[in-house]
Amino acid sequence: MARADWAVPEIDHPDVDMYKRQRRAILKDQDPLPYSGLPRDWIEQAISVVMMFDPDRVFLFGSTLRDEDGIGSDIDLLVAFEGMPLEVWDRWERKIRYTARFFCPFRVNAFVTDVEDLTRRRRIVTSPCMWAQRDGRLVYDRSASKVGAR
Repeated sequence: MARADWAVPEIDHPDVDMYKRQRRAILKDQDPLPYSGLPRDWIEQAISVVMMFDPDRVFLFGSTLRDEDGIGSDIDLLVAFEGMPLEVWDRWERKIRYTARFFCPFRVNAFVTDVEDLTRRRRIVTSPCMWAQRDGRLVYDRSASKVGAR
C-alpha cells in the first residue's frame, strides 16, 4: 500500500550523538569497546531505528552479517518502501542515517528503495538490491510480519 504523502517523518531522538562519541574515542586512541566486532545488540538497535520509519522490508547485508565486521565497520541495511517515488529516496536515506546516530554508536548505512525496485535491480551487480537479496538476510517483511536479525 503506497503512502499519499512521502514527507520525511520527524523522529524524536536523544541529545547525545552516539556515533560522534564513538568516533572521538577511536581518534583519541581510546579503546571504546572491549571486542573486535560489532555487538549483535547494536545491530538489533539499528534495525529498530529503521522500524521507526515504517518500512515494508528490511535486509541486513555486508560484513556484519558475515561476521567479518570490525570496530570500524558499519551496519548495512536495505530498506524498501511500497510505492516510494524515486525523488524522495535520498532524503529518506539521509534522515534514517542521521536518526541512527543518536541510537547506535556505529555507522548505519541505510539504502532506501522501492519494493518494486528490489525485483528490477536484483541482477545489477552495482546495486545494493542485488547484494542484499543474494547475500543478505531479510530481517523484516511487513507482509509476513517477520522481525529479527538472526
